[in-house]
Formats: sequence, C-alpha cells, structure tokens
Amino acid sequence: MSKTSIFLFLFLFTTYCSLRAQYYVQVSTGYSIAAASELNYQRIIRIDDLSISRQNEYSSFGQGFDFKAAFGTFMTPGFGLELGINYHLSDKKTYEDHFSNAVSQSQYITSHYWGITPAVVLRIESQPLSMYAKAGIVFAFPNLVVDAYQVPIWGNSSNFPRYTNTYSGNIAVGYSGTFGVELAANGLCYFVEAGFTGLSWQPAALTETDGTYSIKFTLKDSISPTDPNTASIAPRPTPFSAVGVTLGVKVNL
Repeated sequence: MSKTSIFLFLFLFTTYCSLRAQYYVQVSTGYSIAAASELNYQRIIRIDDLSISRQNEYSSFGQGFDFKAAFGTFMTPGFGLELGINYHLSDKKTYEDHFSNAVSQSQYITSHYWGITPAVVLRIESQPLSMYAKAGIVFAFPNLVVDAYQVPIWGNSSNFPRYTNTYSGNIAVGYSGTFGVELAANGLCYFVEAGFTGLSWQPAALTETDGTYSIKFTLKDSISPTDPNTASIAPRPTPFSAVGVTLGVKVNL
C-alpha cells in the first residue's frame, strides 16, 4: 500500500469518526487517601539533657482534596479520548521537634499540584446507567512549602528563628486508572468515580527565606567541589500516590 493510500485511509477514517463523535465536558470534586508512603521527616525527641531519640515519619502528600475538569469525545459508543485538568490540595502536615527542655520547633508542610491527564476511555453504554474505565498518563507540576519556627517553653518567641522553605521545579510523570458509573437524567449525566494515581516528584529547586534574606538552591543528586555554594543534595522523592473518590456532572455537547 502506497503512502498516498495510507494517508487517504487515515484522513477518511478520522473524518468519519469526527462526524460521528460525541463531545462532552465534565467537572468533579472529591477526596483521596494516601496509597504509598515515603520517609519525609525525622523527628527529634529529647529525653533529657544528655540524650535524644529520633523517630521517622512516613507519609504521602496524595491525601487531600481533588478538583477536576475534562473535555472528551467518544468516537464510537464504547471508545473515547479525554483530556483532563486537575488541582490537588494535600492535607497539611504538622511535626514537632523537641531540641531541649526549653525549646521546641514546629513545622507545617503544605503541598499542591496542577495536573494534565490525557486518557483513553472505554465505556459500556446502557440506559439510564453506564459504566466506564479510564487509563491515563499524569503530567503534574507540584509545589511544597515548609513553614518552621522555634517555640520557647517560656518567654517571648519573637526572637527565635522562623523560616520558610519552598520546593519547586521538575515535572512529575505518573499514571492513573479510574472506574466510573454515570446516570443520565434531565439532560445531564451524574457520575461517581473511584480512581488510583501513581505519582512521585523530585524537586529541582529550593528557596529558603527567613524574613531578612532569600536564597535559592539548585537540588542535585550529587555535588562536586566545583559546584557553587547554592547547590544542595536533592531530598527523597515526594510521593503523591493516592486512591480517591470523586462526584461530578457531565454535559454532552
């Protein structure tokens, strides 16, 4: 088969599918719980003036609220393509370090990401209920902020250091899978989805501020003597993997 014949076949097939395609938009919101964890902090617990203990804290930033919107098309009743945009807001995490009997340090960690998810949709259509499954690739743009300050057991805390570390950079690439059920009623489709997201992130930059100065570090897997002073070792990958449930509404165009 010549290249011209192949091109003509693809053009006619695409045109045929476009004429029969059913387009839709949908919005949804939901909540996810962590599906994987990683060591992201080591607490310091002072027992007395001469000894301390350390405690590893494992968690995932996949736990939190999800807000999603998507545009898609069904080229046949059972096969479609979708492009989704979502915003994930992780639950705030709080850690306490006890450096001495007089001073402790509090840390508050917040994170979020914007994600783009192209996906393939397979549907079993019936009335009024239809079932479907989605498989997609997630391209996420995360951000993580650590607010920390030391707190005296007594006295004024205003003289104690306080700083903010902001981690950013790099695109996190993962995958997602979703199973859903939708109900057609009054010209709309109401749906519920249960899904899994596998995602982890390695930040590329760290900005440290304390109110009087701001320094930006480049995060690397290794540092050599020729690297500038603003180079720093990258932390462990930050997990965003989660299992969640969302509720939403779909409008066929």
